[in-house]
Formats: sequence, structure tokens, C-alpha cells
Amino acid sequence: VRLPPASTICPPYGHDAQLPLQLTGVRDGAIIKRLPGAAEATLPLQSSGGAGERWWFLNGEPLTERGRNVTLHLTDKGDYQLLVMDDVGQMATVKFVMQ
Repeated sequence: VRLPPASTICPPYGHDAQLPLQLTGVRDGAIIKRLPGAAEATLPLQSSGGAGERWWFLNGEPLTERGRNVTLHLTDKGDYQLLVMDDVGQMATVKFVMQ
């Protein structure tokens, strides 16, 4: 199988990004617990680097919030995967557990 030549109208993947996209606020493999008596766990999250708009996904589902910062309000226990993507297709992802 041969690939077609590269398109001249598409920029190279990640070419416009000055810094790699990073996600902060929760570490990969973290165990999140609610505070005693709290109905939910609140996670303020930030992205840095990358370029342009940000799209956030929790367990593959898009979040309604966009931008460099979002806050998760988690009520259900279980495994989670969080992903943020920027305008040039860079992605940063973490997996964590809510107990």
C-alpha cells in the first residue's frame, strides 16, 4: 500500500505549536477521594502550551466547557480518562480513579 503525497494545503502535524500541550491539576494514575461529607470531588484543571482553542473529553465524551481551564465536578466512583486537545491536534491525557 502506498500513501499519497503530502497535501500542500495541510500544515504538518504540530508544526504551529510553540510548546507541547500539557495538562495539569491531576496526575496520571492519581486516586481522587471526596472530602468527608462532600457529595462531589472538585478538580480544577489547566492546560498550557499548545496553540489556539482547547477541547476537553472525559471518558471519550466531550465536555461543554472549553478553554485553557476547566473544573470537573465528579460524583461517581470509578476509572476516568481525561483528554485535552488543541487547534493543531496535540493531545494530553491522564487516567485517574475516583474512590
